[in-house]
Amino acid sequence: MDSGQYRNALVLFDEQAQMNTDFDINMALKACTKLHDYERGMKMEQQLSSHSRSNLFIQTSLIHFY
Repeated sequence: MDSGQYRNALVLFDEQAQMNTDFDINMALKACTKLHDYERGMKMEQQLSSHSRSNLFIQTSLIHFY
């Protein structure tokens, strides 16, 4: 994926905000990592539910993010 596709992924993530699944959150965190969008990634982490926070894929993406 190039940076334009990562940006598009984040736009889609924002448009679907109320319906995002753990998979969507994981992909958005990966996009933030690739784009070096640390502010956005940190905001996403702060808004994670306890259920999402316990997801191993999301935990791994957070490790790569930081």
